[in-house]
Amino acid sequence: MLKKVLVSAVMFSALNAHAADFSYSHFDIGFAAIDIDEEGESYSGNAVGLDLSVELGQIFYATASLGTADVEDTRQDTKSLGLGVHAPLGESVDIYAEAAYLSVDVSAGEWDFDDTGSGYTLGLRGKLTDRFELGGGVSRVDVFDGADNSFFVDAFFSATEKVQIGGEISKGDDSIAYGISLRINF
Repeated sequence: MLKKVLVSAVMFSALNAHAADFSYSHFDIGFAAIDIDEEGESYSGNAVGLDLSVELGQIFYATASLGTADVEDTRQDTKSLGLGVHAPLGESVDIYAEAAYLSVDVSAGEWDFDDTGSGYTLGLRGKLTDRFELGGGVSRVDVFDGADNSFFVDAFFSATEKVQIGGEISKGDDSIAYGISLRINF
């Protein structure tokens, strides 16, 4: 179950990946509900995350995030630093790829596990209207001697030029996360 908590929390962090008008400079705060079904057992919990993305020129950007997930009696704290690259596929569609270094601390009762690893995301963003953005992609997490893949779909509504409200669904092997976020573009 510890691995599934990790995957769900990292999947949730993909919710905070991008902004309207394809700006890659923003600060996000997000919340998610997590459901895990593993070997006939069901677990539920929640997660909170803070994410920062800063453009580094025309195609590159840097990312940093902090997240905490609580599922049953298991708590996971995750920190990440990463780099991303993006390119237009058309007038209203971008493709992006990210790679990140992860530091993870998982505690369950008297047990405490630490590890470092990597995370990767490949996704698309599309502007449906001036105020509505739709995206999706795949993420991979390599940590605790294993690898897990997940798929996500997200949507963002631009309340103003600087403020967006978003939602995401992320699906992993044995887990699903539903999240919401508030994004401030700069």
